[in-house]
Amino acid sequence: MKLKVLQIFILFVLNSPLGHSRDAQNADYIQSKRKNFITDFIRYAKADHANMEMITDFIHDSLDPQALVEIIRGYGKTNNNSLALNIAKFIPKALDLYENLRSPNSTFPKNRCSRAIKIWFERLKVWDEWALSMLDANAKPQTGLLQGNIVEVGNIDECAQIKATVGNETIRGKYCSTVGNTKRIYKLVLPDNMMVKDVDFSYGLCIPDVCNEDEINEIVHYISDSLEIPFYLHFIEDFCFVEQTKPLSTNDMLAIAFFTVTGIIMFLSTVYDIFIFQRRKESGKQFSMLIVFSVYTNMKKITSTKKTENDLTCLNGMRVISMMWIILGHLYGIVLMMPKANFLDFLKVHESIEGAFPMAANLAVDTFFAIGGLLVSYAFLTLEDRKISINFFWFYLHRFIRLTPSLLALIIFSVTLMDRMAYGPFWTLAVYKIKNTCIKNWWSTMLYIQNYVNPTNMVSTLKMLLRDRSNIT
Repeated sequence: MKLKVLQIFILFVLNSPLGHSRDAQNADYIQSKRKNFITDFIRYAKADHANMEMITDFIHDSLDPQALVEIIRGYGKTNNNSLALNIAKFIPKALDLYENLRSPNSTFPKNRCSRAIKIWFERLKVWDEWALSMLDANAKPQTGLLQGNIVEVGNIDECAQIKATVGNETIRGKYCSTVGNTKRIYKLVLPDNMMVKDVDFSYGLCIPDVCNEDEINEIVHYISDSLEIPFYLHFIEDFCFVEQTKPLSTNDMLAIAFFTVTGIIMFLSTVYDIFIFQRRKESGKQFSMLIVFSVYTNMKKITSTKKTENDLTCLNGMRVISMMWIILGHLYGIVLMMPKANFLDFLKVHESIEGAFPMAANLAVDTFFAIGGLLVSYAFLTLEDRKISINFFWFYLHRFIRLTPSLLALIIFSVTLMDRMAYGPFWTLAVYKIKNTCIKNWWSTMLYIQNYVNPTNMVSTLKMLLRDRSNIT
């Protein structure tokens, strides 16, 4: 068994300068420097192939795998180190898996994906640039795993640019964000640690584009079963990205038509408002219904600071302070969801005094509920004071008409065009959750009953606020 030890070592070291995101302004320059670096590296590697073979053979002949296993096992027993003991169990299984893969009678899954991966590995042996780039774009085991650093995104841009023709096969790079659960893994490593047992980890992997969800999951499960370790990696097709034009679906085209018609109506209403309505305002010969969608008039109303005798100006300060508090809470939540090398240290912020303010930002939402209820009560009492009866049917119908158009537009956008707005390691994960939740629960959201129907599966924060405000106030 001649493992290309030195080649593998160099490839993994190579990932450090090549696997990071690029600044937009210097993208072309950095890409050209990277390409030149890879070309020079491959030229050197091929020219010095004999020396690399000699060093590899020396390392292989000098290293007895069984002796290494005994050393690690002895260290684990002496120091009561569960991680070392599990590594000692892992090495023989990994060697058996390697021999199985090389065997003509291998039981490794045989599908389009495995054939493409085999081609990839074969081209790695001869230092093909595309094969090196695919390896480089994959996430690798990172430092700080025991400190909660369980997210490694790889390089989505590098993966998406890969395209090669090998024989009759055309291989493109396909970036996938894999997800898994750390429960069994941390049970092996940190049996007494309760903080991170149920935290999901994510790795960004670059694979050939012919690999679909079922095929790659079959391969992962085969490796997991062979090594008897809890990989728990799971591929979902919607979490993958290939740099090619995605055809528009029927729903996408209907959404584009909806927003186009809405935009045209707003444009025509604004033109009528500016060039006709405003000139005829003094004569009284105008149709006010035609300016309902006017950007000009509506923006004047929204930005107006004019006061009336019925205004409760004391509420403005509560609105501003609560809004700033909510924004701070959302920023804190976004930081919490981003990858961190010291996640366990970050959790200590929850227990600190300075972390109490952003952690309690959800309480500021109650301020808006209180203000909404206060204003409804104030309006009701004002009408009662004027001896004006209230028709509750028309009251709720008016409220429904006020809130629903913007909510409808947001739902349509979320289930159709949102996933086309950007791409990135976490974009697919975020859009997948929002889109699927909207598809399942759009009807309960539109009827403002989602706090009674599927309350644990909210569509989105904004829609949740509209729903709660409609019900509470």
